[in-house]
This record gives sequence, structure tokens and C-alpha cells, in this order.
Amino acid sequence: MMSTNPYDPHHHLDPVHQQHWPGAALLLTKDQAEEVKSVWSTVAMVLKGYDAIPMELKILLDRLLAAYHDTLRVERRHRLAQMGWSEEDYARGYKLEDPSGRELSQWTSCTRSLADGVRTFMKFPCTQEIALNILEEVEARNVLRDDDQDSLIEFGKFIR
Repeated sequence: MMSTNPYDPHHHLDPVHQQHWPGAALLLTKDQAEEVKSVWSTVAMVLKGYDAIPMELKILLDRLLAAYHDTLRVERRHRLAQMGWSEEDYARGYKLEDPSGRELSQWTSCTRSLADGVRTFMKFPCTQEIALNILEEVEARNVLRDDDQDSLIEFGKFIR
């Protein structure tokens, strides 16, 4: 329960976050709790319901989780498990087994466009520069693909 006493140093903390992480009220301000919520929301966008992590998003996730390591370490294993991932699976970048324990031979990964997924990381100072570099690379790849397609169309006109 949130204290209504303005002299209580923890009166401004959101009780919703306290239920997910015992002791959070003693460690996080309301702004920090919102930031942690945003981090876990971003992690869930990439992991929840999927079996593999695209390389570019794995790099960004690793940087994000490293930047918040001290804040997130208590709940990290639990949160990953809630998303269907073990620490080992996350470190590897893909799951070996489905939830029933059967070995996977096909994997699903975040279905959003890579650029959209990467843009989500722009809101965190620790991942902005990397996200921007990845976006520039993705854009360059898309331009190359468009150029290749234009060349194929021109070639098709030429051989007709």
C-alpha cells in the first residue's frame, strides 16, 4: 500500500511495481520504477512468444540489460522465465526446446520489421547510438535491395 504521508521517503512509489519485486520500494523511486517497467516491456517485445532473437536485437538487448544490470539482477531470471526463456537460452540467442521439452527444429523470432524493433531501443540512452548505427545499416541494405530490384526490372526490359 502506498503511504499517504508526504514525510515518508517512499510515499511516491508505485505499489504495482512493489508486488513484482519485493523490496523495490526501498530501492527505486517512481521514475526509476517506470524506467525499469519500460526496459522489461522492451525485452518482452523481443522475447515473449518467440524462440530466437535476431542478431541486431540481441546486441541491443545485451547492452540494455547490461546497463541496468544492478537494478534488474534480482528479477532477471524470474522475468525471463515468465517470457519462456532460461538464462542459458537467452545467452545463446535461441531456445533448444519448446515448453513441453521437445527439441526445436524450427524457430520463430520477433515478427515486427527489424527497423521497428530497433527504433524501440532509441528511447534508452545506453542503446541510442547502436540503434542508430543499426538503422543506418538496415536502410543501406534496403536501398541495395531496391537497386537490385530496379536493375532486375531494367534487365527484364532489356531482354524483351
